[in-house]
Amino acid sequence: MKIIHTSDWHLGATLYGHDRLDDHREMLRQLTETVASEQPDAMLVSGDIFDNSSPSAAAERLLDSALMELADAGKPGMKIILTSGNHDSPSRHTTHSAVYSRLGIHTIGSAGITADTDIAEIADRFIIRVGEKGTVIAVPYINRRNMPEGLFDGLTDIVSREISPTLPTVMMAHLPVSRSVTTGHSDADERFVGGCENVEIDSLGHGYDYLALGHIHCPQQWNTGNAIARYCGTPLPISFDESYPHSVTIVELPAAGIIPTVTTVTLKPRRKLVTIGGPDGMDEEELTAALTDAASDLPDGTFIRLNLRLPEGTIFPRRETIAHLSALCGDLGLEYCTTNLLRSRRDDAAALHTALTVSEMRDTTEEEIAAGLFRRKGLEWSDELAGLLAEAVAAVKADDNLKS
Repeated sequence: MKIIHTSDWHLGATLYGHDRLDDHREMLRQLTETVASEQPDAMLVSGDIFDNSSPSAAAERLLDSALMELADAGKPGMKIILTSGNHDSPSRHTTHSAVYSRLGIHTIGSAGITADTDIAEIADRFIIRVGEKGTVIAVPYINRRNMPEGLFDGLTDIVSREISPTLPTVMMAHLPVSRSVTTGHSDADERFVGGCENVEIDSLGHGYDYLALGHIHCPQQWNTGNAIARYCGTPLPISFDESYPHSVTIVELPAAGIIPTVTTVTLKPRRKLVTIGGPDGMDEEELTAALTDAASDLPDGTFIRLNLRLPEGTIFPRRETIAHLSALCGDLGLEYCTTNLLRSRRDDAAALHTALTVSEMRDTTEEEIAAGLFRRKGLEWSDELAGLLAEAVAAVKADDNLKS
């Protein structure tokens, strides 16, 4: 069985107010070309198809047209399987499922399970046969509190017992695995990534041949016995910190119990995301020169983030500085996005006692805001409080997803 594995499209995402539908459209065009050339038996999208649970009509139309083109590009009988992620609305995810199914497109939205659910009773929701080539177990995002014990092992046992013990099995899941590389996720810590609680790789079972993971944006993989677990990563950069190559994954599975062959096809983003100023930042004059020099080598429309080093004793820049630098980007044909403010350690501490600008608030984590508030009140911030806050934030985000 041959599959293409992709995830975390985040259709409808904007970048500091800049629309990116054309960037996504180009990514999907390249993906369609890959499907046409590789002719897989199935294409899997492991969650976070949209950037939020209420995508725009334009984003939904883009998905519809892309799925039609992907189905046309594939060979007869190719399956397209999409699971919902923590950013998606499970109910909206399956709105067009009856129509999609006529084209071999399967959308798996809400898991509809609790920790007490009998796995055998719900297995049919997730198990999809790929002709006589193999089986895909398509598990959408599930809040860890609602995950039955032994869910993944239970599903692979059913496939082995009732379908075939010799054909390959692919498992899909959307969640963060502990100790993953989380480059690009500004809110990642030892317990949570992107508002979702980490799980150990062993909790995802052992009966699969390939585990097609979504949620973490940086591509990476592990050997798990005679199988491979892999995050394919985002097919285009979602944030400036995703400075690694972006691709889709091609997986060839000869049979059950044999390690699959994994290769990648790199996709070229329509517009680059570039940071000017280096890790130590530059002052206004240096940034002006660096922007002017860089512009000659950057395509028009390149997204720009600036690292501005503030003078000693300064907490916020002059308003004229930001206005000048953003206007300069426009004059050079570049798209200004945001400015990182780099202060001395002393000034950075003082900034925590000062009101934040809207731009800074957008780039500040919940923990940084809470810790700053505690210090302003003369209270001690601790790791225990940080853990409680992270749990509360994750619970609120999970409840929002369930309500949608």
